[in-house]
Amino acid sequence: MFERIRVFRENQKYIDYERRELQKLSTVDCDPRRLRSIDEAEIHRMFTDTILEREWNDSAHSLSRHCAIADGATSAVNPGDRRALYYLIRGFHPCRVLEIGTHVGASTAHFAAALAMENPTGLENPALVTVDLEDVNAHEGPWKRMNLKCSPAEMLQNLGHRDLVLFITDKSPNFLRSPRYQYDLIFLDGSHAASVVYQEIPLALSALKQNGVILLHDFYPNNKALWSSNRRIVPGPSLAVQRLCEEGAPLQVCPLGALPWPTKLGSNVTSLAVLTRKT
Repeated sequence: MFERIRVFRENQKYIDYERRELQKLSTVDCDPRRLRSIDEAEIHRMFTDTILEREWNDSAHSLSRHCAIADGATSAVNPGDRRALYYLIRGFHPCRVLEIGTHVGASTAHFAAALAMENPTGLENPALVTVDLEDVNAHEGPWKRMNLKCSPAEMLQNLGHRDLVLFITDKSPNFLRSPRYQYDLIFLDGSHAASVVYQEIPLALSALKQNGVILLHDFYPNNKALWSSNRRIVPGPSLAVQRLCEEGAPLQVCPLGALPWPTKLGSNVTSLAVLTRKT
């Protein structure tokens, strides 16, 4: 009981801080007209596709061998979420993907593996552009600090997908203001501060192709805990979307909720969510 109260107070302090930082920003323009409208049924069909399941089972061995990042060993996307990202790429069929927040390359590897299945001989490289604040492939990069065996670039080389990926070192708002390409799918998983996500979403919308998709990570609906064994939350993405909606942006979020396979903490719950346009 006392531990739950302590975590609740820490969460509330975190929420209050994020709200104060968010209030310091001027209102931004947010145009979601390029954003695809998606419903839960469409996502459900992807995650229960038996053909895709067989494909995943064939791909999973190579990914687990070359992407040996144990759940809980780092702050990387958990194995169940990585599988979901693979399915989403195969379900939405993007030609070019932007990832904000490379870190140790766990999601990067799964994006690349799925993109390689889309059109192996005709992909326009780079099929995946991944952006991080630091040089993730440096000798003292996050992979080294997390005691992993290889950098994200080396991991992709081992998988045979290095030529599909362009690594960029930059702050996400800076990059998104001049994004090099237009993207079919953008994954926002860099800074989770409300003030940063609030800026990222409108910029990401302007970098989308028509009927593009934006994925969010660490989205806690209504800032409520997702796991009973870990009551801590990340309020930034939810607060950022809330402010954009309050300012009139016709956006809504489709949390992926429970996946058909395990994620973490003995559950199948995910913090992944799809940003969609209100119709």
